[in-house]
Order: sequence, then structure tokens, then C-alpha cells
Amino acid sequence: MPPILYKYLGKSGAQAFLTKPQLRYTKFIELDDILDTMPGFTPQTDEQTRINALERLRQGPPLFNEPISLEHQLIILEELGKIPPYALEEIGRDVLKEHGDFPYVCSLSAEPGSLAMWSLYADRHAGIVFGISSRFDRLIADKGRSLQRMFYSPNRFHTPFNNPKFEDVAPALWTKGMDWEHQQEWRILAESDAIDYLECGEVKEVIFGYRYDPHTTGDKAEHMKREVFKQTKFFDAFPSPTEYKMAVRPTTLT
Repeated sequence: MPPILYKYLGKSGAQAFLTKPQLRYTKFIELDDILDTMPGFTPQTDEQTRINALERLRQGPPLFNEPISLEHQLIILEELGKIPPYALEEIGRDVLKEHGDFPYVCSLSAEPGSLAMWSLYADRHAGIVFGISSRFDRLIADKGRSLQRMFYSPNRFHTPFNNPKFEDVAPALWTKGMDWEHQQEWRILAESDAIDYLECGEVKEVIFGYRYDPHTTGDKAEHMKREVFKQTKFFDAFPSPTEYKMAVRPTTLT
């Protein structure tokens, strides 16, 4: 586990954070990746539909509270297996939109120098990146939360609708597509979107963006002298001369 995890913020987020350091949480169905935490449903031939229906009858719990013949249950399961995966996904998303309130996510990164994230999440280098300890017990373990590392795969996890298996789709909760691999993401999973305010010593680093503008986001010196940042290290980002990433150097005030 990296000792420090980082959060990218645009100009407005940076201004709010530098005034009163905080962690914010997003409902998981509102994350950037449309496939995030969403398993797919397996396309099936008629033969596969019947095989899965039979397996579901043999191994699964009863489909209905009232007694229905096995023959009729098999017919129902086969018909369920014929529903197109895209239709099932649309139904699932509608249900989650109405009832998907958990979990809430605070996305962090092990990489503070990503060109893509500085551009996309920090207003094209005009914002900041801040770092907190990955062993942040006050806001994670002490509140019964978890810190989840994300993994990346070219293949989406999926399961037959008429014979769903948890082990087939559980990895979707911690897996994203390869397009997102540059994020090196870790997540704090929370029960609500309540804001967590940070205390002195909890913000380990603040990195000012290469295009940080004190006229719009606040004077660096004014932010740095706040009591809450008394134990925080401050850096300025600049283009690495040897790698395609942003490097850092200690902030110097003139």
C-alpha cells in the first residue's frame, strides 16, 4: 500500500480545500466511468439458456414462495435467459438510479504526477493535488469504512441473468477497464456523502499546479500559514525534464 494517497482538485475545489481541508464523497452511480461497479449480463444461445436454467433449478433456492412445477419453473428461467443483455442493463441502471444510495466513494490515487489527471481533474494544471496517509484510521477504520484498491482489466465481469453467480461479478466492485489504469486508484467507501473535515497533521502534502493562479485560487503564502497546515509539506508541480509526467519541488515564496 502506498504511504500517501492523493486527490486531484480543480480551482473551485482547491479554493475550498485550502480554506478548510476536507474529503468529499460521491454516489457510486455518479462516478465518471459508466461501467463502474456495474457487472454485465452474459449473452446466451438457446442451448446455453437451457443449460443455465437447469443448473439454477438444481443448485439454487426456490424461485417462488408458492409451489410451481419444475417444468413451469424451467420455462420461466429459460425465458428470463432470453432477455437481451442491453435491456437488462437498462433496467438495472433505472433501479440503481432510484435506490442505489450505497456506497459513497472518495477516489484517491497513488500517482500525484499524472498528466492526464492534472488535466482532467485539476483544471488543466490550475488546481492542486493533496496527499493524505493511506493509514488514516480516524476516517477509515475507526468509522468502519474500507480502503479499496482498484484493479484494471480489458474484460468486463458478467453472469447469466437466469443463473447469476456472485463469484462471477463480485470483482466488478474493484475492477475498471484498462482505459483508467493511469489513475492507480484507491477508494474510501463510505455510508453517506457527509463531508469529513481534516485536522492539523492529516494533510501530508499539497502540490500547487503548474498553472496555479493566486489571483483566482488564493495566495499560496496565505494558505500555507493556516494552522491546519502547520505540519503539511508544500510543493510546486513542474514538467519533468526526462519523463512524461509532472515532477515537484518545494514551494518557495518570493
